[in-house]
Amino acid sequence: ATQAALTSLQARQQAAEAALAADADAAGLGALLPVWTLALERWQSSGQAVAEAGRQVQLAQDESVRAEAGLTEAAELVSTLEQQQMQAAEHWQAAAERLESTLNGTSIEALGTAREALLEQYRQRSDLRPLLAQQQQLQAGIVALEADVPALQLALQQSAAAEQAAIDTLARARAVLADRQQILGLRQTVVGLRAYRDQLPHGQPCPLCGSLEHPGLEEDADSILLQARAACEQAESDVQDAAATVQQVQGASADARAQWQGHQRQVAQLQQQRAAVLARLSAADAPDLAGLEAELADLVHRGQQLRQQLDMATAAQAAEQQARVRMDKAAMALDAGRQRHGLQAQAAVRSRAQLQARQRE
Repeated sequence: ATQAALTSLQARQQAAEAALAADADAAGLGALLPVWTLALERWQSSGQAVAEAGRQVQLAQDESVRAEAGLTEAAELVSTLEQQQMQAAEHWQAAAERLESTLNGTSIEALGTAREALLEQYRQRSDLRPLLAQQQQLQAGIVALEADVPALQLALQQSAAAEQAAIDTLARARAVLADRQQILGLRQTVVGLRAYRDQLPHGQPCPLCGSLEHPGLEEDADSILLQARAACEQAESDVQDAAATVQQVQGASADARAQWQGHQRQVAQLQQQRAAVLARLSAADAPDLAGLEAELADLVHRGQQLRQQLDMATAAQAAEQQARVRMDKAAMALDAGRQRHGLQAQAAVRSRAQLQARQRE
């Protein structure tokens, strides 16, 4: 419309110039032609000014259109950034709620400390496992040794009885030997008296008893003496055999007593070791081996749950931090968009003001 108005104005100016020239010639106003020429130049200058003003109006309109377009774009950007910032805030809120739910009123540091405490408790309780196994081994050893007690006591009693029987046999053998030696002495005396009787004259009194008769033994004194000596030698052999038997039985009895004493020392040693182990277990308030295994299994289960919670909390914390960073970036972008929107709004105001000024011109 502005260009059409300018074109019409220029056509009217040209028509006016032609009419003025024709009128001047017809009226014989050739002398006044410079005045008309000056007026015409002013008219032309005014038309040029109008044309320039129209061009400036067009430029202002273009600038205003661009400013409005920029303002619209900035407004759309602000709207998009507001949505993104809202989404980032919602995402952060959800991440924070997940972190809070995972922590369940505690903190990651507290979870780590609790896990370390569980690990230390597991190590301490695990140290009781070999003590309980040792206690069971010692108890089994004591039971096994106590099972040998009846046989050892029987062997000890039998060896003592055999020793006493051998001693009694030796005593009887020695008594028999003494009897045989006494009989042998008597027999030797009888043989000596017989030799003395044979030396007495017949009819004379005996210098020992005064008897005029000197009776003698009818049996064979030498044969009886030989038998007595053989019986005495047999008795001596029996004494030697009984003494050897006593030595042998005493050796076996000493072995039985030594075995019994070694057995008792071994039992006492195992009982002492077991008492020391039981004292350590009692100080640690340890259950039996099955109870300890159940306790260790419970500690492992609790440690796994705590580790899972710690991993989830760490991941939730990382997600919350990432969401916070995204939310902060979105807020910064929104602030920058709003600043840009403000600048675009100011530019649009200036463009509209400039357009109105150009239109007034």
